Amino acid sequence: MKQQTAVEWFLHQLYNKMELNGDRKVFDEIIVEAFTSEREQIINAYQADRYPCSEEDAQQYYNETYKK
Repeated sequence: MKQQTAVEWFLHQLYNKMELNGDRKVFDEIIVEAFTSEREQIINAYQADRYPCSEEDAQQYYNETYKK
């Protein structure tokens, strides 16, 4: 079972419990930015915790752990 990040949980709550008014495209762009930033933070933290650790190893960890 894949883990759910805090950003994923938060965004699902927004989608499910709030009525979104206005341009949803702007909201979707914000979501993409949040996921991109979170992904980079997780990969950087994984690399910082393991030495040596390649970018490919860190991305593989992210994909196996969080990507659905």
